[in-house]
Amino acid sequence: MARNLRVTLACCVLGAAALMGGLAYLRADRPPRLWRPDPNPPGNARGHVQSRPVSLLYDAPALLDAADTVVLGEVVGDKTVGRGLIAIGQLPDGRYGLLPAGSGPATSSGEQIETGVTVHQAAFQAVDVVKGDYCRPGALLQVEWFEADTISLTSLEPGAYGFLLLDQHGRLSDLEHSLLPVAKGVVPPPGTTGKEAVGQCMLASLKPQASGPAFFLEGCAQAVWQLQPKGATARLRDLATWQDVGLRANALVALVHLGDADALRSTVDLLLRKDWRSQFPGLAIANARGAISSLSDPASVPEIARLLSSPEASLRGQALQAMRKIGSPVAATYFAAALSDEAVANRHQAVLGLAELLWRQEQRRDLPAPGAQLFDPDPDRYTQPWRDWWEREGKAKYGQGGGK
Repeated sequence: MARNLRVTLACCVLGAAALMGGLAYLRADRPPRLWRPDPNPPGNARGHVQSRPVSLLYDAPALLDAADTVVLGEVVGDKTVGRGLIAIGQLPDGRYGLLPAGSGPATSSGEQIETGVTVHQAAFQAVDVVKGDYCRPGALLQVEWFEADTISLTSLEPGAYGFLLLDQHGRLSDLEHSLLPVAKGVVPPPGTTGKEAVGQCMLASLKPQASGPAFFLEGCAQAVWQLQPKGATARLRDLATWQDVGLRANALVALVHLGDADALRSTVDLLLRKDWRSQFPGLAIANARGAISSLSDPASVPEIARLLSSPEASLRGQALQAMRKIGSPVAATYFAAALSDEAVANRHQAVLGLAELLWRQEQRRDLPAPGAQLFDPDPDRYTQPWRDWWEREGKAKYGQGGGK
């Protein structure tokens, strides 16, 4: 009897150990859950912020590198799972994103926050897989996304078509840009994968009446110049001649980023028109300014300097900032002329441009170049020494773009 009892106890212990071992295996094998139940009722007044539709302005190469699987397809369904809490902070690889549930509230440095969310589950029909092996074409994926109370996250609404970015567990690899949209029905050319496949689809999406969320063309054009798929320059040059204002503007912006001199000239021509704002719809104007500011070739300085004749103080300022960034002695004449700009901020830019130039060329810091707090109340006090220097020696050294 005692022997049977010992055997029974031993079997129970072994069984319990096996069960605990199995549970431990399951816990180790499954990814940590990203959300946990929210103890606050749904009506809690914490200020609700609607999720954004799929965002379009992004660093496409970085997003594609970070994703373990990239799937082209369409969101075909969505349902609400419930309420929960997610923690957002710095991930082990340095990116900012979701942390496992229960990671805790914000730290004193603000590196981590926990926020209430409505948890959704989207059904995603895969058309093609251009990176990774989490699924195959034709698969129907179930992907969680979050509608947050206090921060704005992107959403996966039915009908959205594009490249879904997933981690190794099949979860969204980036909440800010969970899906890179392309025109519905576009597929990669046969044999292309990875960034080339995505770039080709972005390029094919640049067409009249292409359907997509807000700022769709801007996002596709940005991805094209970032990814630089084969044939991009020729296609963009063709689009830059079209009458469709949105297509033309975004094609020009992409070409300027790619260093196309003709596109820069055309962009400046459009910016100098009286109706220049209508030539760059949506975010195209901001992207055009950003493209000009991204240039680094000294040969582009004379073309950029044409913007100094614009009646718009902001465009003149953009030109001065771009020339400061390039840092070429060719810009000295334009900085000297801008010492008399109507806008105080632009006169300040001119002073800083000349001061930076003088330091690079001669390691001199004997002329005033204060911050805006000192400059703005009395700009003449600081521009006059630079005018005197220009007439006394600067023009002879740098008037024709010279310098050491």
